[in-house]
Amino acid sequence: MLKEDIRLEYDDLVEKIKLYNYYYYDQDSPIVSDAEYDRTYQKLLKLEKDYPELKEDSVTTKIGGSARDEFTKVTHKKPMLSLGNAFNQEDIDDFIERINSFLNANLTYNVTIEPKIDGLSFSAMYKGGKLMYAATRGDGQVGEDVTENIKTIFGFPHQITHPDLPEEFEVRGEVYMSHENFKKINHRRLEEGEQLFANPRNAAAGSLRQLDSSITASRGLSYFIYSVGYLSKDFRSKHSEYLAFCKSLGFKVYSNIVTTTDLAEIAKYHDNIIKNRSNLGFDVDGIVVKIDDLNLQSRLGFVGKTPRWAIAYKFPAIEEVTKVNDIIVQVGRTGALTPVAILEPVNVGGVMVSRASLHNRDEIEKKDIRIGDAVYIKRAGDVIPQITKVILERRSEDSVQYEFPKHCPVCNAETVQIEDEAVTRCPNQMGCEAQVIEYLIYFCSKTVLDINGLGIKQAEFLYKHGFIKNAADLFTLEERNKNSLTKLENYPGWGKKSVGVIFEGINKVRTVRLDKFIHALSIRHIGSGIAKILAQSYVDFDSFYNAMINCKRDPQEYEHLINTNNIGERIAESLVSFFSNNINLEYINELAKHVTITPYEIKMNNTELSGKTVVFTGAMSISRGEAKEIAERCGAKVASSVSSKTDYVIAGSDAGSKLKNAEKLGVRIITEEEFLDLAGVKI
Repeated sequence: MLKEDIRLEYDDLVEKIKLYNYYYYDQDSPIVSDAEYDRTYQKLLKLEKDYPELKEDSVTTKIGGSARDEFTKVTHKKPMLSLGNAFNQEDIDDFIERINSFLNANLTYNVTIEPKIDGLSFSAMYKGGKLMYAATRGDGQVGEDVTENIKTIFGFPHQITHPDLPEEFEVRGEVYMSHENFKKINHRRLEEGEQLFANPRNAAAGSLRQLDSSITASRGLSYFIYSVGYLSKDFRSKHSEYLAFCKSLGFKVYSNIVTTTDLAEIAKYHDNIIKNRSNLGFDVDGIVVKIDDLNLQSRLGFVGKTPRWAIAYKFPAIEEVTKVNDIIVQVGRTGALTPVAILEPVNVGGVMVSRASLHNRDEIEKKDIRIGDAVYIKRAGDVIPQITKVILERRSEDSVQYEFPKHCPVCNAETVQIEDEAVTRCPNQMGCEAQVIEYLIYFCSKTVLDINGLGIKQAEFLYKHGFIKNAADLFTLEERNKNSLTKLENYPGWGKKSVGVIFEGINKVRTVRLDKFIHALSIRHIGSGIAKILAQSYVDFDSFYNAMINCKRDPQEYEHLINTNNIGERIAESLVSFFSNNINLEYINELAKHVTITPYEIKMNNTELSGKTVVFTGAMSISRGEAKEIAERCGAKVASSVSSKTDYVIAGSDAGSKLKNAEKLGVRIITEEEFLDLAGVKI
């Protein structure tokens, strides 16, 4: 059984990545820097590598975004993958080494090197040379139909023709906003009293994802094609050849793309783009390195959502100097107090920055950040500002060390800090306005119950105007609104359509799976993974509810909870504490009145080798890593030794003791060719 602290750390990282993905991909408004995201994501990958049993339906195997309900959905004929990241030359060397190791050969091959445009990915499908539809990436499988919006981009072909053109031909690219247009649009928005776009990437994403294509047309978007997608017929063998073909059709392709066998060119290209990025006229946040040979790309395949044959080499952040004018404290959903530095506005990489998160009390103390300090600030990943260092030689003599508040700045409750935790919290969960509003936002979010139309502004309005005091009130809101003299749709900023969208979204979640219900309670340490484990263990809501109540007074029930897969004392104590609070119980019972809670069902994989246990032995024409990847792609479990539970032993040349054990146990033995045939793979 996994150590409890490992499972807790894993679930915490999963929830963070889901939240970060939601704001970045679906809201076009990132809440953490690329660097912070990458650090969190790399920690998650390492845990999954060290503890493979964690990796059930993992967030690391999925693209972060999703298709909004307002748009018609488009299923990609070929998944739109997301690139893995490199941050230094060593990471690039590892990338090349992984390729050589996977292919089981030290081949000489071309790589293409191109800039990584910081915009929004899209695909465009042509049939018989005519543009049929264009779509955003979405979750990689399903995107949003933005055909009419793509058509408004200057120079984007609506019709293409060429003797080699297959019946179905898909291109993929990046929509971006030039620095010039970004400045013009923000100037116009400032004059009109509208909120400014934070950066060109957000502006481009928000402009493409408009229901009114005339708004998109007014934003002056641009694009580059970076690859082809689905083809009804292959007619080129190299990525670079397809890019040249796209250019000949009239598509805009970046002019300075390098194709070379000299891997030293990667570092040169990276450094050159950094030196000249301010002259490009648009944002780039790195370069992309791809294997040019499409046959090798096919062999290499992908891991989860990322291709083995390509990688993004990210740029370091830009630093500037500014002054800390003030430090304020914000209160989050779990009561966490997060200090924020209010800065003298400064231009960092083309964006005016006036705030930076200081994370927690320990971070302030470690860096000794004080009001009035001159500090270095960077936009890590060119997105979210971070203070990297205080300039001590510029600190005034009367400078005073910052004292973290002992009372919540919102409800004035005395703050607490649990031992071994860096976070200071407000314990007034149900009585602190900030926590209640943040919980409402969490409850309705894509990663929890996904109630469409209920965002930050709507949740704040409903709470502050007395329409709801907790999430359970959402389910009576429509009925109460019908009988109210002052209807919600009559308030400024609301209308029948927006109110109708919210009511429809609420009604869609009146039936909810048990694991989703548990997750929606926002119990500390209970992420989606632990919620699923609890749902599988207790089957239905009544059993779960009664067990949690009994845990405090029944040692056997508590022992059962602790011994449930991956549940340890820390998680168990959190559950017992939550279910010992009468206010929480009243809320749960009220919420349960309005929803039908169904059991959690495990989805089974139904592919060719689904559920089979296989063992590889001997030398094969493909590497062991590639063979394992193929087997797992088909739903098989790859074991390291032969037992009576083994279904197949795949034997290559010079097979040893595993082959003998298979013969002794009567396990079916097949060749590499038979295995590949069974898997439907041609090498």
